[in-house]
Amino acid sequence: MKNPLAVGYLQTATLIDPNRGEAYYLLGMAYQEQENIPRAVETYEKLLVISPDFKEAHYNLGYINLVYINDFDAAIRYFTQAAALDPMYTDAFFNRGYSYELLGDYDHARKDYQKALELFPNYDRSILGLNRLDSIQK
Repeated sequence: MKNPLAVGYLQTATLIDPNRGEAYYLLGMAYQEQENIPRAVETYEKLLVISPDFKEAHYNLGYINLVYINDFDAAIRYFTQAAALDPMYTDAFFNRGYSYELLGDYDHARKDYQKALELFPNYDRSILGLNRLDSIQK
């Protein structure tokens, strides 16, 4: 993905087959890896027009909003959609929980961390999240 030729190659792939979601997803990932966040968002949004059920695009938009934009409400919406599309999407539940935690909504954060642990026992990040919440809510 860090190959400078990747973006050009993937742009061409989207032109050759504009209805192929995987090419848009990989292009969005290439932009994201290069930290071209506006282009990554634009590409994932195009992908969701073509393929609204592409859970990874929802997840990645959630991640971008969580990490790069700090729009935790938007992150929650995207992670919620990813989890709705795949109820076993552990990372979507964890990151939604973390977004809730950053907003100070500890009850929802706790529920999502616990759900991630249900799906993936001993999920370290959820255990750490629950420990943080326990120390905050004493």
